[in-house]
Amino acid sequence: MSHSAKKIASAMGWNLAFVLVTAGAQILTTMLLGRLLSPSDYGVFAFANAIVVFGMHLSQRGLATAILRQHTLSPTDIGNAYIVASLVSIALGGLTVLGSIALRTFGGGALDQQTRLLLFMAIPVIFQLIATPAASLLQRDLATVKASVVSVAGILIGNGLTAATLAFYGFGPWSLALGAAANALVTLLMNHWFARASVRFRWESSEIRRLLREAIAMNGLRALDVAWVQLPLVIFGLRAPSATAGIYQRSQFVADILLQMTVGRLSAVLYAALAARGEGQSTSNRMYRLTFTFLSALVFPIVGFVFAASDNVLGVLLGPAWTSGAWTLRLLIVAFGIWTVNQAAGMMLELRARFADRYICSAAAAASLLLCIAMAPPDNLVLMSLPAVFSMLFTAIVVHVRAGETLRTAPQLLALLGPGLTFGLTSFIGAMLGGKIAVELSLPLYFWQLLLQGCGACLLSGLAAIPIMRLPQMQPFLGVLDLFAPNLRFRLRLGRATP
Repeated sequence: MSHSAKKIASAMGWNLAFVLVTAGAQILTTMLLGRLLSPSDYGVFAFANAIVVFGMHLSQRGLATAILRQHTLSPTDIGNAYIVASLVSIALGGLTVLGSIALRTFGGGALDQQTRLLLFMAIPVIFQLIATPAASLLQRDLATVKASVVSVAGILIGNGLTAATLAFYGFGPWSLALGAAANALVTLLMNHWFARASVRFRWESSEIRRLLREAIAMNGLRALDVAWVQLPLVIFGLRAPSATAGIYQRSQFVADILLQMTVGRLSAVLYAALAARGEGQSTSNRMYRLTFTFLSALVFPIVGFVFAASDNVLGVLLGPAWTSGAWTLRLLIVAFGIWTVNQAAGMMLELRARFADRYICSAAAAASLLLCIAMAPPDNLVLMSLPAVFSMLFTAIVVHVRAGETLRTAPQLLALLGPGLTFGLTSFIGAMLGGKIAVELSLPLYFWQLLLQGCGACLLSGLAAIPIMRLPQMQPFLGVLDLFAPNLRFRLRLGRATP
């Protein structure tokens, strides 16, 4: 199955539209919970929450990738996918139980609450895995509106209504755990309602083994990818003071969500479209380099803005008690930015079934992170954030070498970063100027300063957009622009639309 360029562009357009809705839901629940719960509550939950994130990402990229890679899907194929999802969920639930027993045995009474939270987290993880086939069908069909509705509903009902109500009544970290379970249940039910595909359950040993092999291969790969994100939370959640671990966890959440709610949603559509059109059969690096340019042009403006406005971002989203994590957020947004841009090479390796190369890259990320964490003190927020930056810089070299880049092609690759770096610099300068004006006008802290910083970043980045879009490496994206507004290119003096 393949999709036309117009349908891909339409899916990306709807994704952009729903970014505002989804981001609004995330911001609303984050602001509410940040004021109802303390850093210590998040610190206690940080370790167990890593299990939820592991399950979420495994369900998105493990079995989901195996489903997306199939060009046709019969009712029997979908039934096999549900069988494999059930087998994987049983195995993962069992591992969660074993992890809880090990934590209770070696952690003693000091980690009793973390142990009980970890055991409970098996429930939302299983829900997420069972929902994988239905969610993958929506992604495969580029049904971005339905997928976005599911996401927003899960956030509002689970992380919003359920978690906030329980937090108000004093449930502490358990309000977060129960909210995660409610979110997973809502998304499970809604994904199946929207997908409503014909399913035939017939045990086909060879097909189930094939799906299971691909799911295990991709789950193992995704586990290494997620390990880079979650290892600090697991280790610092056990070693650091709970308040320090909580501030780190929330700062990482903010950095991740600012990129996942924007660039991550578009890259998910792009990944599904490339898989459906059989990009894995190609040996050309053209699409990989276009994706690299596209992701960097979206990522760096966000990184530049957050780096300049981190104090106000935390003050608005979480409240004044959390602003001590400003430098933590600055370093983590840089790390997550590099990680997101690296996905261009990662997607290319996955689509071409070069799993050995992907394992090497992910293992390099996890190993380098562990090495840096071993040298980081668990009570210093800034130093706790440096391992993520160093490991991603190292992994950026590894992943592009495995993608076939050499010292000779490095200047070409760096040139592709030019538009994104320019956008990032203008966004940073605009946010700094906006903050300076806010101080001169004696505007109240946080919200009004952040608003003025956002206006400054958008204004300067917008002024830079026209000359940047005239650059040769940006010309392919003007073709996508023509699908939305054929006359816009001419009005912006970027040339005429292609027929």
